[in-house]
Amino acid sequence: MTAITNPSPTLLAVQNIIAEVTGYEPGDIQPAFHFEDDLQLDMITDFPSVIKRVNQHFTTTFVAKELAIEIDTVDELVERVEDETELG
Repeated sequence: MTAITNPSPTLLAVQNIIAEVTGYEPGDIQPAFHFEDDLQLDMITDFPSVIKRVNQHFTTTFVAKELAIEIDTVDELVERVEDETELG
């Protein structure tokens, strides 16, 4: 896969958070990756761990069960975080 040029700070943070939970290298986690298909995240156990860390890092209040229904990819999570943090 092609490396992203000038990734956003939000993407970098989300990649690091996902890497902590999955064991992947942050640079190997691409924005288009699907949580279940590409990253093999269990949406019952692993995904809530990711969202908990996202909430701690960005001081957001996402509910993992709701997001699991609404988003599928790393990029969609990044967009949600950016939207939430811009609204403050």
